[in-house]
Amino acid sequence: MRRATLLLTAAIAAPGTAWADPAPAPEPEPTREARVSARSRIYLRLDPSTVPDPDGRIEPAALGSFRVVARGEWDAEASGWIAHAPGSASFAEDALSGDVTTLLLARDFGAVELTLGRQWTPIGGQRLDALDGATATVHLDERLEVSARAGVGGLEPREPYGDTPTFGGEARFEPIDSTRFSLGVVHAIPDEAAMRTRWTATGAYDAGALVRGVAAATADVGARAVVDARLELTVRPTEALWLRGYARHTRVDLLLEPDELLAVFVEDLRDEFGGLVEWLAVSWVRLRLDAAAVYSEDRVGGTRVRGGADFYPVAGATVIAEGTLRLDRVGRSGTARLATRWPLWRSLFGTIETMGDLDVDGEPAALARGGLGFEPFEGWFAYGAVEAAHTPRWPERLGGLVLLERAFGAPVRWGGGP
Repeated sequence: MRRATLLLTAAIAAPGTAWADPAPAPEPEPTREARVSARSRIYLRLDPSTVPDPDGRIEPAALGSFRVVARGEWDAEASGWIAHAPGSASFAEDALSGDVTTLLLARDFGAVELTLGRQWTPIGGQRLDALDGATATVHLDERLEVSARAGVGGLEPREPYGDTPTFGGEARFEPIDSTRFSLGVVHAIPDEAAMRTRWTATGAYDAGALVRGVAAATADVGARAVVDARLELTVRPTEALWLRGYARHTRVDLLLEPDELLAVFVEDLRDEFGGLVEWLAVSWVRLRLDAAAVYSEDRVGGTRVRGGADFYPVAGATVIAEGTLRLDRVGRSGTARLATRWPLWRSLFGTIETMGDLDVDGEPAALARGGLGFEPFEGWFAYGAVEAAHTPRWPERLGGLVLLERAFGAPVRWGGGP
């Protein structure tokens, strides 16, 4: 009897028997929905006072851009720009220029992420660097991942590919919650300059909305010097108040490309210490104040103070007032700006912007621009403006601009970069 009881108990407990509930069917692996989005823009500008072409014609300047993103098993991205700038071309024989900024394929293979093509990557550095090549990231653990990059960089205008072989890697580690450390290296081998090897170490602490801090430093092995170091600390004691302090040390000449000839003409050393305060006084008023002390070898010392106020009186309306004052041993200069964007009717809105500037030599400059924008059809955006300016370079300037944007499955983002 006891044996029969044990057998019955085992049969009930054992999975896959007639006495047990059927095992749940395995959930299918999630599949990424394939989708494509694109955005194209064209920016036209006509200024009768602009420098004419060699044949005497005055042509409009134009800037066009595009970006196409496809998501699926493989991700693909392509973006670029093309511009026509008569009278002020970088290359005297041709006023037309352009570039392909990204052209890549990317895919996740479980714990491995792979990207091929022209891309921008921070591997081994503090900022995004252009790279024609490949990057890969391997997630070894929940708190540890390593990345590698290899290809060519140092992209020059009118050249399809970079000319500087570069490779590097980086390891990122999260020892405890809210902390992150990384150590990376990048090695560049230019044709007509010394090889360059740089190490970058970073540390970050993020306690959510209350405290955030980051420290990073990049050292050049050949120069035996720290070429870029920064420290930032952000504190948000209340929902309406943000405080941020920052410090930065740079060697501007060593931040340029290894074969950049302008390195011998730029400032050699620059330090900056400052702080930023933002206060949401009420739901529709935000106040900003930024002050910094700047040291550079050519100007010894200086101060920059920037203040501003952003107003949101009604839905869709923005009013911005800001001013900047710069002081150093050479002199003082300042800039003031007042701008507004106001909804008029349905998608129609108007903009007005005025800006005044006083440079070191004491020659004032002013700019005023007024325009209208609207969405004529879904996914389309149009904006036109007329502007007038008085500057030392253009004593009297009157011009206009037109912006057209078409979004194919992507949100319209007027006001962003190309």
